Amino acid sequence: MKKCLVVVCIFALALTACGSKKQEKTDSNEALRVTEATTIEENATETTTVEEKIAETTAVENTTESKDNQTETKEDESETKEDETSPAIQTDLEDGSYSSTLIREASPYIEEYVSSIEFEDGYVVIDASFMQLDEEDYSIKNTWNKKSYTILTDSDTKYLSGGGTSEPAYMSRSEFVEYISNVMDSGLGLEIVIENGVAAEFGIWS
Repeated sequence: MKKCLVVVCIFALALTACGSKKQEKTDSNEALRVTEATTIEENATETTTVEEKIAETTAVENTTESKDNQTETKEDESETKEDETSPAIQTDLEDGSYSSTLIREASPYIEEYVSSIEFEDGYVVIDASFMQLDEEDYSIKNTWNKKSYTILTDSDTKYLSGGGTSEPAYMSRSEFVEYISNVMDSGLGLEIVIENGVAAEFGIWS
């Protein structure tokens, strides 16, 4: 009887041990599955984060490019409008030497005369008729009818006055503007030299 009880106890202990091992194995497998699931979720989250960052960077770059393109388009449109509404000012007379007289109306003896002259920033507008002189012997090469002419000026344009055998007196642009305003109806001669489309010299001569 005792032997039977011992055998039964040993068998029960064996069953208990087997159950414990199976439970431990089951618990281990469950923990492994949980770990794998967590790793997959973390990887998925990291992948999503990277994709989101790439998408955000791409969106920012596209927005920047779009703004740059819009700026370039506006600049091109602005330049086009300036070209359409503000054509470049050019000299109306060809290169050469021109002579006229500072009187407001023509006379029987003087056909070339200046009725008005205005000095603007970078150019002069003169209402006049001219003789174009030959640069070698100062003979009359051509005549230009009376109308409003535009003549470009720059920082190299010279302004002077003189007469007879005396040396010409050079002056600043502002001095010349004041001087010519005082002798507009004096009968003095006005000579303009144009080189490369720009006035090289304005001279008043007696």
